[in-house]
Amino acid sequence: MPNDDWGEVVADNDYYQGLTRQFLETNGYKEIDYTDSKILQFPLKDKPTDFISTTEYLNEWGIFISNGIDSVYFYNGTDPEIDLNGIIK
Repeated sequence: MPNDDWGEVVADNDYYQGLTRQFLETNGYKEIDYTDSKILQFPLKDKPTDFISTTEYLNEWGIFISNGIDSVYFYNGTDPEIDLNGIIK
């Protein structure tokens, strides 16, 4: 892939992740930096804690979303208002 095309892919990803972050923040979600974490823990109400290995997602672009009730969701879409309807609570 030519560098110009790759730059466009990266820019698009940054844009859509920004939209998702803004949407989640507007709906009361907070972002947690997990850059240095190998294992993420997501406590769930009435269920065992979800553990996510970040090494499984090394080449993925997206955002882990937890509403504290359901299993953790990995999102890498382009329209959070539609795509996350029913997932965020």
